[in-house]
Amino acid sequence: MILKSFALIENKLTPVDVELILLPGLPQIHFLGLADQGIKELDRKIRSAFRQQGFEFPRAQQVIVNLRPVHLKKKSKGLDLAVAVALLMETKQIPRIISDEDFFVYGELSLLGQVQNADDFDSLPLGSEALVLSGPSRGRFCFQRALISELRDLRRPLEMAISEENSFHFERPQFGLDLMFNSEEAKYLKLIGLGEHNTLLAGPPGTGKSTFAKAVPSFLKPPQASDWKEIKELFPERKLIDFNWRSVIQPHHTNTVTSLVGGGVPLRPGDLSRAHRGVLIMDEFLEFDPQVQEALREPVEEGVLRLSRKTEQLEFKTQFLLLATTNLCPCGHWLPGRVIDCIRSRTRCQSSRQKLSGPLLDRFDLVYFKSSSGEKTISGHSLLGEIEELRGSLQPLSEIKIPESIQKLSSSQRRWKSLGRVALSLARVDGSDQIQSRHWEESLEFALWPFRQLGQDLLDGI
Repeated sequence: MILKSFALIENKLTPVDVELILLPGLPQIHFLGLADQGIKELDRKIRSAFRQQGFEFPRAQQVIVNLRPVHLKKKSKGLDLAVAVALLMETKQIPRIISDEDFFVYGELSLLGQVQNADDFDSLPLGSEALVLSGPSRGRFCFQRALISELRDLRRPLEMAISEENSFHFERPQFGLDLMFNSEEAKYLKLIGLGEHNTLLAGPPGTGKSTFAKAVPSFLKPPQASDWKEIKELFPERKLIDFNWRSVIQPHHTNTVTSLVGGGVPLRPGDLSRAHRGVLIMDEFLEFDPQVQEALREPVEEGVLRLSRKTEQLEFKTQFLLLATTNLCPCGHWLPGRVIDCIRSRTRCQSSRQKLSGPLLDRFDLVYFKSSSGEKTISGHSLLGEIEELRGSLQPLSEIKIPESIQKLSSSQRRWKSLGRVALSLARVDGSDQIQSRHWEESLEFALWPFRQLGQDLLDGI
């Protein structure tokens, strides 16, 4: 008999196999697989619970419980129920529960046989496809639950215990929906909402760069249950009640590299991992320390951050949407290709722009030169409706092949990929099931020419 449960392994809740068999011998439970003292003491608790609930403990038979993986030390607050259920099924005292990869048993037993949830129940790293047999519980959970209040409830079919309550829901942030936008802003929001393109917003003060960045999460697709599972693996202490939507992390420009990437003993993730599956907003981007800016390159490119401390090496997931806002000169009024209304010298302006290294800037798909012009006639609610309609009709497109004419305009493979991603989003905004030549031409306006305008000295290979 094998059931799946959870144990704390290296301070992380991890699925384990509870393998149980009966052998001739003294009636006692023996645990294999490096179980801690707390698990080994379950023998008496299970005996008491069985007696109080009208079940029999095996006579003249020893119960062997093997916890896999066997080579790692384990402790657990909810393994009680899994061992009890496996033993009751093995002795044919309850109907056999069909076990599969998505069925888990996790709960504490009282001496009277009552079932309650362990205090780390809401930290189980599971997605919406999983079913967990447990005690009565309140709260928000991303997985399905079969609830029993005492062991004798197991005499009934499991289907009767499955809760119909669906507690895994999201609340779309209203901030962006309550705003009005002009046609240019709406176009960029459609592109970012559908393609989730890393975007640098540049422009004079007062043009609404920060407001635009904060509005973007309102137009993204809802997170998935699997996102919560990944976040729990990074931050076991997080509660689902705090996971109403995608995480939005906005570090201050005085933050250090360590706060951004993580560190410490033991190694802990930083702001980049806290933004995993969410949005990282870096306001006043040029004010961040150059080391902080450069620390973004690998996480943005690969979606993972690798940290090493002596003999310890860990990888933290960092798949997020990067939105950065900045002024391009000390007074903030300079924009490329436009009339210069700036009290600073051209040299001062260039020195400010050169804080953006070419390789770092190449991690952005879009540069949006933000201005305050254009009448704001499009409501956030209507814009979301358009984006949701487009998202619902998305068709899978064949592998993106960059036309030779586009490749000749840039020698940077990263820029090619950006052009391809933006062309794909433009096709979807257009309702097209394939990328047309007009989409490639339009992608240049969004994903190439703005980068060129920032100056050849800022980008390697463009």
